[in-house]
Amino acid sequence: MSDQQHQGMVSRRTALAGIGIGGLGLALATKRAVVSAQDASADLASHPIVGSWLVTVPTGPDTPPVANSGLYSPDGSVVNMAPVTRMGPQDVSLASGAVGRWESAGDRVAHFTMVQMLSSPEGVFIGTVTIDGNPTVSDDGMTFTDDSPESTVTVRDPAGNVVSAIEGARVQAPITAVRIAVGAPGFPEATPVS
Repeated sequence: MSDQQHQGMVSRRTALAGIGIGGLGLALATKRAVVSAQDASADLASHPIVGSWLVTVPTGPDTPPVANSGLYSPDGSVVNMAPVTRMGPQDVSLASGAVGRWESAGDRVAHFTMVQMLSSPEGVFIGTVTIDGNPTVSDDGMTFTDDSPESTVTVRDPAGNVVSAIEGARVQAPITAVRIAVGAPGFPEATPVS
């Protein structure tokens, strides 16, 4: 075997060893990330925001509030369902449910970001709504309130350009919620109709 061939073989071996070590490093890093995510999930599972909520969202001084339902999962996922139609800066639109992530911001405080898609009544995609909230769960864990000045609603057009942004609106009109339980959907006790 010539020295040139031998050097080529050593280079290939070195390269293969480097790939093997790199793969091992990637596997270890991935394992650490999964363990960290599992640790974070364990921490989130005991947070009082975890569960299903009937959320009341104020819409304006002369309009009744709108009911939404929200689900905060122990893995940090958040899902919100609101009425499908709405009046907004882009006239009447149809909205999807909102999906996002939440994290603990204190013993009873959570911070979330979720996004929903908007379309026109004709089915044309017209943009998105990003909602950032900061609810605080009550001491008994049965209600929450979001009156944080950091809570925002941002409407974007299809290209992602900001159409409108409402910052700190929760201070004037806080969002409130009641935990949903079996047989108790969170609505006030109804007066029987005779």
